[in-house]
Amino acid sequence: MFLNQRLLRVVITASFVLSAIFPPVVLPFANHITNGGSIVQAASPAAAAAMDDASPPNPKRADAVRQNNGVRTTALRGSTAGKFGLRNQYTAPPRARTVHYEVQYANALADSAVATQPAVYIVLLADAPVATYRGGIANLAATSPVATNTRRLDLRSAAVTAYRNHLANARSAFRSRADAAVGRSIRVLHEYDTVLNGFAMQLTPAEAAKLLDLPEVQSIQRDQWRYAQTNDSPAFLGVPGIWDGSATAGLPGTKGEGIIVGVIDTGIWPEHPSFADDGSFPAPPARWVGGCSAPADGSQPYSCNNKLIG
Repeated sequence: MFLNQRLLRVVITASFVLSAIFPPVVLPFANHITNGGSIVQAASPAAAAAMDDASPPNPKRADAVRQNNGVRTTALRGSTAGKFGLRNQYTAPPRARTVHYEVQYANALADSAVATQPAVYIVLLADAPVATYRGGIANLAATSPVATNTRRLDLRSAAVTAYRNHLANARSAFRSRADAAVGRSIRVLHEYDTVLNGFAMQLTPAEAAKLLDLPEVQSIQRDQWRYAQTNDSPAFLGVPGIWDGSATAGLPGTKGEGIIVGVIDTGIWPEHPSFADDGSFPAPPARWVGGCSAPADGSQPYSCNNKLIG
């Protein structure tokens, strides 16, 4: 792939501006990135809607595509969510406790398969994790860099060690009460204490609802797969009128046609229908100097078209 420096600067600048204004937005084609960069001409919603069920024909790319199309996420109340997932930071929210909707309705679903199907749940406790603890407990100094006025968290400090021991003892006591609440020994997959304070536990929705009644619990969220969608951005941004042309002052809605999109990331799966040339795309501008080079990992070479132009 070749980009002239002027275009590269424009693409990078535009990317940062969009990130600052719309941090949660997943731009078109983002869920097809695997390894390398690409330049594409924007697609219509019809093309975007047809692409999510396709399977990669190239086995070398298959694993990377699956990793990016199916992103395992855990959305936690009070967490600082990054553009592509959780950042390494957690700020304790107010005491109002939250729970995944399956837990909220577990009683109504008591006789259904949903209420008895075990799954992984993230159970957060009310005590602040090491990264955000600002003091307030007798004989336990603050550990948060904000409170200690340090540039970074010192995980080997005496204060962190003491507070971690405190959290470990509290989690151990909570596990006993949690087991008693559900009437069995709960399988704990992982314990958290640095950025989060809590557990990854295997529970049914009904059991998760019972744990929410315990005073130590801050929130419960089911761990689940999320799939990026490429045709929801206009509705998400609240600008369908720009997309369909009803709010463009008499101009036709272009749906992105004619715009060159630069994807600066770890790559694409070029055979995906999202990058197919359906005949509606014009040839690249005469001054365009990009090209499609052979993959560096030895994957099967591919050719450019009027949709995938670099």
